[in-house]
Amino acid sequence: MFYGSYKNTLDTKGRLIVPKAFREQLGEQFMVTRGLDGCLFVFPVEEWNIFEEKLSKLPLTNKEARKVVRFFATGATLCEIDKQGRALIPEMLREFAGMTKEVVIDGSMKRIELWSREKYIEATAADDIDASMEALDGLDIDLEGRICMRDGMQKERLVWNSDILLFCFRRRSMRCVSGPEESMWTGHSAEAGIRNRLPRGC
Repeated sequence: MFYGSYKNTLDTKGRLIVPKAFREQLGEQFMVTRGLDGCLFVFPVEEWNIFEEKLSKLPLTNKEARKVVRFFATGATLCEIDKQGRALIPEMLREFAGMTKEVVIDGSMKRIELWSREKYIEATAADDIDASMEALDGLDIDLEGRICMRDGMQKERLVWNSDILLFCFRRRSMRCVSGPEESMWTGHSAEAGIRNRLPRGC
């Protein structure tokens, strides 16, 4: 697990020194891709393989699923850490994240987030954790990675994966896929607790 926050600077070639505490867990290679809120996501190769497998199971015929896969897969790059502890961040990803010099390196449990200093200040200054917790108050998350949606006095269970759910939730929708069937919770439905359609087994 990755914890803690560090600051560093990109050199003229776009290389970033990875904190020693993170290097030990990342190993010599890791995956970096576009992340949410304007940052970059860094995954150990093993975690990326798990995430990649989950992405590959999203329904190809669904437009929103294709957008999610495209967002994370486009630009995903295998990076190496050199003997000086530096990693070259691809130019396309640096441009996406607005990284020019100062970078904030945040541990986020199973992944690392890379932020431009400016975007990090903007994102954290705008954070209202109390409001975020209240928005999630209608969701019961257990340790098995399942989520319950409150619907009056009833609760329906949806199987979820934390990274993909987070993306969909921030897009104001949640999806549950079970075999050939799927259900969509729109932003309105999620907030009001109204079920559109729930597949069997969820």
